[in-house]
Amino acid sequence: METCKREILFTTEDIKALPERARAELIDGRIYYMVSLGRVRQRMLGYL
Repeated sequence: METCKREILFTTEDIKALPERARAELIDGRIYYMVSLGRVRQRMLGYL
């Protein structure tokens, strides 16, 4: 028995439908979620 794996590609409309606070990027039809920066990291970047 063979199973076919179907890849779902996303569009800019899918990104726009995400919640406003969601940090995500669309690259080659795939959605990549990004972690938010922690307070310590934000403070360190502010010093740079």
